[in-house]
Amino acid sequence: MVSAQPSVFICYSREDKAHALRLAADLQSRGARVWIDALEIVPGQKWQRAIERAISTCRFFVALMSYHSVDKNGYVQKELNLALSLLERHPPDDIFVIPARLEDCHPRHPQLADLQWADLFDSWDKAVAGIARSLGLIGSLPGEGFDPTTGLISGSLFQHFLSMEVARARRSRGACALFSLAIDQLEAVFGNHGPELRDRLLATSGIVLRSAMRTYDHVVRRSDDLFAVITPDVSEKDVLEIGERLCTFFAEEPLLIPFGSQMSEALPSKLTLSIGIALFPVHGDTETLIERSARQAVEQARVAGGNCVILYSPT
Repeated sequence: MVSAQPSVFICYSREDKAHALRLAADLQSRGARVWIDALEIVPGQKWQRAIERAISTCRFFVALMSYHSVDKNGYVQKELNLALSLLERHPPDDIFVIPARLEDCHPRHPQLADLQWADLFDSWDKAVAGIARSLGLIGSLPGEGFDPTTGLISGSLFQHFLSMEVARARRSRGACALFSLAIDQLEAVFGNHGPELRDRLLATSGIVLRSAMRTYDHVVRRSDDLFAVITPDVSEKDVLEIGERLCTFFAEEPLLIPFGSQMSEALPSKLTLSIGIALFPVHGDTETLIERSARQAVEQARVAGGNCVILYSPT
């Protein structure tokens, strides 16, 4: 059985975005399902309603505290006030709000005085491990069935989810799609920066992929630079739009990957994707044929130079 991922909302000030993304990547790599507005909210969406809904439905709320967030009024205070009001409805010993300090600051909310703080500025790794324990991830890191670096479904479960969705589509006479995604020139871009930075890049990439898809899509890390997404109930138009959106995001948005002991350092890295797509039953009526078609399509995208989407065609 695949363990349920605890949902975690990260509250932060705009000035602390790089640190929030780093924390999100670290928690995701331990098996948590992270909600962070920078990656979840899409253009045209009513952002205040989306944030309020996410806070109301998440299992945990991590408040990232710094002088930026405690010394000014703004929406970050509204998010925290909403979370604290929800905390009142929880049993006395239940963990919901987790304060995490980036600096030796003192939050203004008196309710936080009763809560144990995680001090990221003192020891980042130790504090993240403590937060992970609060999320219930201790003893099973990463969650069973999840990749330890990205927090995505592990490659060992790829066939399980593909077979499940193909069988469902066959019963309903519907459709499903398999995306095969490769990060272009991963080793060439990051080969000189060591495994730590590379793993954080992959963890952040996992967050981006997961946040770009629907909650019931299956996002899998299959190998070093190869990912898969299995999507039920989609059309050819749907999958092409999804693929183009992913390519555009990775190509145009710099991913900030903080590294080392200096939390203020960051390496802006622009990534591109090669994406191949196959639809069931149009491009194959078995799991094997769908996988083969998607693999051929992604190889065509790579040969074309990357940063593109190829829908499988037999010709």
